[in-house]
Amino acid sequence: MKKIILLSVESSEKSSVSDDLVKEGLQRIEKLISEKYELIKTASPEEVKPLIDEYKVDICAAIIYKPSAIDGVGELLEYINKSNAFLFAVPVLVIAGEDSRDKDEDYLGYPVIGVIDFRESDKVIMTRIENASHSINSLSFTEFAKMLQ
Repeated sequence: MKKIILLSVESSEKSSVSDDLVKEGLQRIEKLISEKYELIKTASPEEVKPLIDEYKVDICAAIIYKPSAIDGVGELLEYINKSNAFLFAVPVLVIAGEDSRDKDEDYLGYPVIGVIDFRESDKVIMTRIENASHSINSLSFTEFAKMLQ
């Protein structure tokens, strides 16, 4: 079964009503992903690196919730970028926080190829995830094909 890595760090701050809505949205996304993929939940960037190395061929995407609030996420993205090969690349999507949308969107750029909004419909969220996997691996295959010419 194809895998999706979800990096989400629990906040120690007191939760507000909007935080509770975000948590519900995140749980909904987790449930959606679990219906089609094996979901591997992680709590730190350090946990993601060995998973990338071990399961690279089977990973459809890595999804990071509120990257601006996670220490070491920049180094993780550099690691993913360097480890992405011509045939097997791991696309990254971010789930932007309500209070940090602008900062989270600043991470857009390879290997982060899109933003998921938990308020979107189930169909839109799953299409976004599936398209991320197909697009980056199509590009990887195209690059490989160019090398063979």
